[in-house]
Amino acid sequence: MNKNENISTVLSALNRLIPVFLILLLFCSCSQNDSAEIQHLKVSVDEYTNRFKLMEQEMNTLKEKKNKLDTENSNLISDNYHLQSKNSNLERSLERSKEYSRNLIDDPLFQWVHISDWNNIKIQYDYGKSEIEIPSVKLAPYTFIDSITKGWGPEAMDEGVCNYEFIQNDISYVIEIFQEHVFKYQDVFYYCDNNLFDLYESFIPVSFNWLKTDNIFNLIYHSKIINMRNSYFITDKTKSIAVYIASFQVVVSPPKSNVGKQNDIIKCYNHGEAITISIYDNYLSILYKNVTTWYKGTEEDRPPSGVTDIITAG
Repeated sequence: MNKNENISTVLSALNRLIPVFLILLLFCSCSQNDSAEIQHLKVSVDEYTNRFKLMEQEMNTLKEKKNKLDTENSNLISDNYHLQSKNSNLERSLERSKEYSRNLIDDPLFQWVHISDWNNIKIQYDYGKSEIEIPSVKLAPYTFIDSITKGWGPEAMDEGVCNYEFIQNDISYVIEIFQEHVFKYQDVFYYCDNNLFDLYESFIPVSFNWLKTDNIFNLIYHSKIINMRNSYFITDKTKSIAVYIASFQVVVSPPKSNVGKQNDIIKCYNHGEAITISIYDNYLSILYKNVTTWYKGTEEDRPPSGVTDIITAG
């Protein structure tokens, strides 16, 4: 039997005894001789009454403590449930983060991005209404589809800006470009570090005539893809090339005997425009819209071959 039950039993007994004591007092009050005994009984009754009140107060205090402990226990159970739920969510998030942070560039699903020799590459744009083909192209997609990780689809975009289709014999690989770093492949969204629009901006004409420019150095500077020695690749070195050639002096077409040997031919692509840079021993020429312009370095430490050095350096 616990403490609360003991207290309840005592209080119940006291409740039954008090009336008995009162009756005894009533009977005893009739006799003058029993006055001392009656006085003793009154004192006893008062003591029991006070003890009863103290026990009642103690019991109420214990009840309050019990209610408080019950409330604290309920809160602890609720907190424990929320912590377990939060821990489960964190574990799921961690597993998901590991999955989404894993670089898939060497995953069998993306082995094709390392292929560099394609029968042709198709770019579909303007919501599928337009298409351009780049035939017999040597371009490894990993140069602009690199560090591939799983991603989340962009909001409010039902379809991408354009599609790239890489075709080799009877096999083709199609990716849908949504944002600069977001593409979809086989109905799954992926993220990559490089700019996915480099291919688009190299071969698709600008949408408005006012965006066009005939400035050769501007076109070279903003080119994203170049062709050198029959291979295409993404590079940002076209900026340095444009600055380097801008320091050369424009000259009239020199005699062939003065030009020297042709060492390299570099083609820069900018929104469907092709700028061809031919590098010779002593001069270089730029062909744009069927017009050839010749340039000669004005400083001995800036030879035409410096253009090739810029591209091959590093």
